[in-house]
Amino acid sequence: MIHHLIQNFSNQALRDFFKRKIPQFSPDEETFDHMIEEYGQFSQLTKLGAAEYENTDELLVFSCKYEGELTQRSSKKKQFEIAKKVLKEDFKDGAVFVFYDEAGRLHILDQNGH
Repeated sequence: MIHHLIQNFSNQALRDFFKRKIPQFSPDEETFDHMIEEYGQFSQLTKLGAAEYENTDELLVFSCKYEGELTQRSSKKKQFEIAKKVLKEDFKDGAVFVFYDEAGRLHILDQNGH
């Protein structure tokens, strides 16, 4: 299942993956481009949905496009800053951020809001 997601990445494929893996996941698309204007090579920051757990924790799922070649080293610090900024603004417990590029390369960052 994860291999299919990696080889055929799209926001819909990512939503479907989380719906299958986390029963509480609820799709809810919202664009957050206003939060990444100063991060030139990043665009299309999109919240794809959330999962609410019984203990009141909430996990958000985001995707964000990187204009260029996404490697382990490319803009890793900026990816972390984007994740931190979004969680601070939204006051959420945690999130999964999937950064991707035109070639289909992915970098997954899980972030805890505490």
